[in-house]
Amino acid sequence: MTHYQIILFTLFFLIATMMLLDRNVAEYFNLKLQMAGINLRRWYLMAKLHPRNPLTNYMMKRRMKTLAKELAIKIKEKQKDVH
Repeated sequence: MTHYQIILFTLFFLIATMMLLDRNVAEYFNLKLQMAGINLRRWYLMAKLHPRNPLTNYMMKRRMKTLAKELAIKIKEKQKDVH
């Protein structure tokens, strides 16, 4: 085992024993993990829904172009039916 692995193992062991001895420590770590999950989802949504995100802007432009083509085809079909 390397020194890094030994340090991680001792930290994990100390935290696990503290969690077993005191219920508040377990609840604290549970809340911290929940907060980390919430922050990850928040950052993801902020990046996804940001108005200057080039990827989402490209996807919206592409979706609007295909919708415009479909509408143009429908309008041409209706004009043919009228004439």
